[in-house]
Amino acid sequence: TRRLSQGATKEGGADFDDMIVAHQGLQQKLRTAIADTQEATKLDPSTIAKDGACTLGQWIYGGGKECCSSYAEYGPLRDTHAQFHRCAADVAKLAMAGDKLGARGLMTEKFLDLSKEAVGLINKMRQRVSKAASAQPSSSAVARAPSSPRPASASQAKLPARREEEDWKAF
Repeated sequence: TRRLSQGATKEGGADFDDMIVAHQGLQQKLRTAIADTQEATKLDPSTIAKDGACTLGQWIYGGGKECCSSYAEYGPLRDTHAQFHRCAADVAKLAMAGDKLGARGLMTEKFLDLSKEAVGLINKMRQRVSKAASAQPSSSAVARAPSSPRPASASQAKLPARREEEDWKAF
């Protein structure tokens, strides 16, 4: 386990802060698409629905599965994350169809709850991984100063500018 910066732990290739920021970015992208039909046409619900394509999903089905699948938090995180992506795809479909009321309703009734739950589970997994890492001998932990300061919390983070073709890989 490598400690990267305040709040960002690497375990099985995980940067939990980046995962949270990416999923918050999807939420903003959906809100924009609901408000602007032109933006909605840029969405690809089938891509959004793929929970294994984003950074968190790649970790869940890759390095996270290898290192953390025995943790009690793993199954709920995997399942909630999959539900989050399916719901996001449904919101995107409604936005693309011009059903702003339906898309807003789904965002409010289901998507935001799944988003909060997913972020909460990411944070629980981060704590679990941190606790497991601190229980290991210190010789296995490699400390490194962060290359740039991180915000106090992921919710305060500004989303990084990304090229459009890279946007969907982030989540």
